[in-house]
Amino acid sequence: MSNPGGQGWPNQPQQPYQQGFPQAYDQQYQQPFGQTQQYQLEPQQGFGGYPPPEPPKKKTGLWIAAVALVIVIAVGITMLFVLTSKDEQRAAPPPAPTSAPPPPSPSSSGVPDNKTESTTPGWQGLKSIKDGAAYDIPAGFDTKPGRSAGYDEGPTKVIMHESMTYKAGACPESRGSNRGRLGFVTVDQMAPEEAAMKAAKAWAIAGSTEKDTQPPQIADPPVSQVPIAGGSLQASSSTVTFTSPASEECRAPNVLVLSAAFKNGDKTTCFLITVDQGTPDSLPAEDAKKIIASLRPLK
Repeated sequence: MSNPGGQGWPNQPQQPYQQGFPQAYDQQYQQPFGQTQQYQLEPQQGFGGYPPPEPPKKKTGLWIAAVALVIVIAVGITMLFVLTSKDEQRAAPPPAPTSAPPPPSPSSSGVPDNKTESTTPGWQGLKSIKDGAAYDIPAGFDTKPGRSAGYDEGPTKVIMHESMTYKAGACPESRGSNRGRLGFVTVDQMAPEEAAMKAAKAWAIAGSTEKDTQPPQIADPPVSQVPIAGGSLQASSSTVTFTSPASEECRAPNVLVLSAAFKNGDKTTCFLITVDQGTPDSLPAEDAKKIIASLRPLK
């Protein structure tokens, strides 16, 4: 498939949701700031004494000798202090070297880290803090965070955020081509059964609508309960298969859409996968189901 509806927004702000899909979000990251301590040196302490009393005039020689003795003693004390200070400086151990500051964490640069531990062997775990959920994916997906994809034109509009692209550049002659996408669709307080059905149906209608034509009639897909999070939770899920318009570049025989929605705290988390089928480089349907099964709330 090409970019859905001709639209794809790598590294662009999240786009608004319409027809029951509220506006997306953006995140801000604060970087830590260090504090610098200032040290004030104490003033140096001086050494002094009182001058001797004035001697009698007849004892000039004795007075001069006494003054000389005092000077000698003072010089000796000063030299002793200097030598002692130097010895103490030699004996004092050198100051311990200051350690270099630790390297910045992945999030300190302002780029969110969306990687997490995987529960599926050999796959990569991803998370969305804003959606409060994580999941696993096999190789072949572009895992750069912060992208949106979907259909923002025509009678049916639907957009997924934190979108990951599968097999980007699948058709080199078609700009923006790929073999699939997945991501989250904001549904807020909608019931999981309704969210799963409407998200899958809206994507199928938008993806199969030829430009400047009326959208096709697609019945409400059935909703079933599927185990997620290692079987500890049940999610509502819908499946739809549609055919892309004949004018679409990098066209596959058909497209599979899988949705999953579950209560997550005080809101509903809705997840959507859309992948080409019937091409040599298609994501197997069983892998798409395993991605759904790996969904789990963030701890």
